[in-house]
Amino acid sequence: MQFFIILALLITLGVVLFAFQNMADVTLRFLGWEFIWPLSFMLSITFVSGLLTGLLISLSSILKKARQRRSDRKRLAELEKKLAKISEERKEEGQAEG
Repeated sequence: MQFFIILALLITLGVVLFAFQNMADVTLRFLGWEFIWPLSFMLSITFVSGLLTGLLISLSSILKKARQRRSDRKRLAELEKKLAKISEERKEEGQAEG
C-alpha cells in the first residue's frame, strides 16, 4: 500500500512539474471553434479523455466479472449447504449401523 501512495505522489509531482514547465498557449481549432489554452491543460484533457474512454470500454467486462463472482458465491454457498447435509446424513447412517 505504501508503494502505491509513494508512486501516486511521484506521479502527481511529475504532473505538476510538467504543467509549470509547459504553460505556453496552444490554439486548438475544431469545427469552426477556436480555443487558446495552455499546453499542459490540453494534454491533461487529452489524458483524461483517453482514461474515460478506456474505462467505458472495459466497464462491460468489469460488470460481467462482478456478476459472475456474485453468481459463483451463491453457487458455492448452495454447494456447501448440500455438502453439510450429505455429511450429516452419512454421520447419522454410521451411527445407526454402529
